[in-house]
Parts: sequence; structure tokens; C-alpha cells
Amino acid sequence: MCSRLNTIRTNTKNYLPTERTPDDFFRVTGLTTKYRIRPKPSKGIYMKARKEGKVLINQDFKG
Repeated sequence: MCSRLNTIRTNTKNYLPTERTPDDFFRVTGLTTKYRIRPKPSKGIYMKARKEGKVLINQDFKG
């Protein structure tokens, strides 16, 4: 199965990202995580935080 997946990635030029964003929802329960921020900040704010090595979190999250 791994070799098939590698073949598909090669053929489609698909790749694994070097960096992943945090999930907005827990995968098991479906509840929101502290990383879900609404309304969403602008892309500029996200890029600034990324450049500074920070991860944005929802300050009002009660989990």
C-alpha cells in the first residue's frame, strides 16, 4: 500500500506538506479545539504569526 501511495504522489506531483496547521475540530469527538478562531483573522495576521513561530489560539476557548 505504501508503494502504491508513493507512486500516486509521484504521478500527480502531490507531496506531504513540511508544515501542518492545527485542526479546528477534535478528530474523535468533532468538538472544536482552541485553534478554531471565528471570525478568522486575515492571512497577513496568520503569516506574521508563522514568521514569528507562533500558533494562533482562541483566547475565549473553554475546553
